[in-house]
Amino acid sequence: MDFGFDVSGLVARVSEARSGLSGKFTIILMIAILGLVGRQVFAAFGPSLKVSNSLAGFSGFGLIGVAIAVFVGGLVVTGKGRMAMIQIQRNISDPFIVNVLERDSCDVTLGAYCVVVF
Repeated sequence: MDFGFDVSGLVARVSEARSGLSGKFTIILMIAILGLVGRQVFAAFGPSLKVSNSLAGFSGFGLIGVAIAVFVGGLVVTGKGRMAMIQIQRNISDPFIVNVLERDSCDVTLGAYCVVVF
């Protein structure tokens, strides 16, 4: 079938461009596409979904708590909770303790790992 352009060449260029994308950009693009599709679904079925909304009575802080619980639950289910805690400690807790509180984050009596700051 003649489309007036080279379909196989276009597919090859798209797959080549896709392989060059970073993982973060791909995730952002997927979230944007899912958001656009979700918006259309909500616009079409909004009144019927409004009746069955189980989170309707939550405040803003309640919804933030639900989001945190879903995120932490996903980390626990996938087995990445320990890695997340180590990353939080390495990138947030230890720099705060060392730079702001000006204390050493290493406690040898607890048997924890030590962070060396030069």
